[in-house]
Amino acid sequence: MVVRDFQAGNEENLLLWTGETVYVSDNDGEGWLYGFFLDPEDPDDGGWFPVDAVEFMEEAIEEPEQQADDTWDQWTAAEPEELPQWGQEEVPELPDWGNEGAPAEPADP
Repeated sequence: MVVRDFQAGNEENLLLWTGETVYVSDNDGEGWLYGFFLDPEDPDDGGWFPVDAVEFMEEAIEEPEQQADDTWDQWTAAEPEELPQWGQEEVPELPDWGNEGAPAEPADP
């Protein structure tokens, strides 16, 4: 989340206004981040801005992980009421598909 405005005249910089949400995709390690907005009209819009112009929203990252962990803790396997018993069903008779007069076994090559 943007915590202070940043409007530099350089074409490589991203213009920021306080309160906006920007997605960070790179960190040069020297105090500058590369980020972009999710704008369907301009998918290539992105640029550099100072790291102190944004505050990371760590709560948003941690919450889904906790939710996924909680889901597994609450899950229990259910036993089916009756398991299938193989070999107890009768195999139905297959219809004759017009193979009258055909050899019972294929010829050896």
